[in-house]
Amino acid sequence: MRHNLLDSMMASLKVAGKAPRTCTLYAACVHHFAKRLDVPLDMATRDDVAAFVTYIGQERRLSPSSVKIYIYSIRFFFEVTLRKPAIVEGLKAPRVSSKTVVVLSPDEVARFLGGFRLPIYFAIASLLFGTGMRLGEALAVTVDDIDAARGVITVRHTKTRRPRVVRLTPELLRRLRDYWRATRPTRPLLFPGTDPTRHLDSSAVQKVFKRVATEVGLGKRVTPHVLRHTYATHMLEAGVDIHTVQLLLGHATLYMTLRYLHLSTAHLAGRQTPLPPLLAG
Repeated sequence: MRHNLLDSMMASLKVAGKAPRTCTLYAACVHHFAKRLDVPLDMATRDDVAAFVTYIGQERRLSPSSVKIYIYSIRFFFEVTLRKPAIVEGLKAPRVSSKTVVVLSPDEVARFLGGFRLPIYFAIASLLFGTGMRLGEALAVTVDDIDAARGVITVRHTKTRRPRVVRLTPELLRRLRDYWRATRPTRPLLFPGTDPTRHLDSSAVQKVFKRVATEVGLGKRVTPHVLRHTYATHMLEAGVDIHTVQLLLGHATLYMTLRYLHLSTAHLAGRQTPLPPLLAG
């Protein structure tokens, strides 16, 4: 019965347009909740939910952000899958303080990109900074998604599941072509892994980024998403219209893009800065 309900939840999540990673995470949280119950999952009560939230928060001492994910998962399960909203009525997620967003300066970006030895990781890092893509979006790019004549790349595997286009500057195109000539990756993927039918594993990219940031002495935790933050901030600092930046990033609302104005030192100073070569053109 538990597995049937979790299958139903996965179907509901997909219908709701949740990303595959979110579907898997929500299902894992509800599965953990079910294992703690003395009754079938569909017989759980408000008291069961309250006891579980107390357990993960006080006994397991999970972080507020982790507790928040559990609560969102359980709420979705009862509200959407079981259609028993009364069980989770009033169940609120804890407030999570905003993390400090890391943004690299143009010089730091140049140092970081100069630290890569293997062409594939250099190309991925260049693509992330040059387009503002999320890591999952960049790794899923195929050769056919690149339109050199129009100067765009189609991003198909997006968080919102709505394809968008991003700019392909002459410098980024040159770097991707150099990578292609050096490695000749198996089509259609631009960044295939050991299995040529699947793209490179994201964890491998994250490990290499961490190592390179240390080796070049940046003193900052540089993740693939940091390059996305940096891209957005540099675009705004150069005077690119915020609505354009919103479309390039694939943000559902302008509010999500506005935060980058607060990260822009040039914007706060009332001046514009030129775009780095990888973003210009």
